[in-house]
Amino acid sequence: MPTFRHGKLSHFSLGTSGSEAVFTNLSPYLTDVQFPRPVDVAETSTFGTTAKTYVIGLYSSAFSFTGRYDETIDGYLSALLGSEKPVAFRYGPGGSASGRRSYLGVAYITAYDMQGGVGDMVGISLQAQVTGAVDDSVFTGTSTATVPASVAVSASGEPRMAARSSQASRSPAAAALRKSCSVLMAAPPDLRRD
Repeated sequence: MPTFRHGKLSHFSLGTSGSEAVFTNLSPYLTDVQFPRPVDVAETSTFGTTAKTYVIGLYSSAFSFTGRYDETIDGYLSALLGSEKPVAFRYGPGGSASGRRSYLGVAYITAYDMQGGVGDMVGISLQAQVTGAVDDSVFTGTSTATVPASVAVSASGEPRMAARSSQASRSPAAAALRKSCSVLMAAPPDLRRD
């Protein structure tokens, strides 16, 4: 039987600017996360064909979220906007409990907005473009996570690219890469969920 998860369990965290290691849990502030993962296709149709034909191209990813305004989180997100160094992200659509699906990568923050109205809470929204591959793994239930070299950020802040799909991260070679880089999943005290 299928196991469905309620959206209230979703987990989303961002890394500090230029870092793939230290994450801040944004879940207590967010109300919606969008994580589209399109794949390009190129047309191969030629004279004489009666139906269009295509080949698969490159993977692409982006994410956006909306949430509640808070001065502390506003300062944190404002500092990431437009950074030349991509920031790490981790998304768990079904939560962050051990064994739940996790998507890990790096992205450039491309837009950050605030909205306020006379009859509602002040809100925030953010958009980001993922660069490079996305690692498809699971949460381990510990305070550490691993960033495979294929999605990590180099010392200069440039993403390390890899010519592979996210499914390839399940290979033995990718597993060895994940073991090679342990990182802390921790939020600052004033952002930590009780």
